[in-house]
Amino acid sequence: MRLIQFVPDDILRVVMYLFWEKGYAGTSMDEIVETTQVNKQSLYNFFGDKKSFFLKVLYFYFEDTMAVVQEILS
Repeated sequence: MRLIQFVPDDILRVVMYLFWEKGYAGTSMDEIVETTQVNKQSLYNFFGDKKSFFLKVLYFYFEDTMAVVQEILS
């Protein structure tokens, strides 16, 4: 069995765009699996269910945006 590692921030960024495009209700975990090409169980183990995933995406967006704002201000 071959183990494939993924970078969580890369997954969050890809899924963030998916949520933007289709909305929360319009995005299924199957679409997230298809888009990220990461095993469904691995996604559930690392990110949790769809709601937890969405909340992590929101936090990721906030942190990423705040880093840009801080860079501009300094």
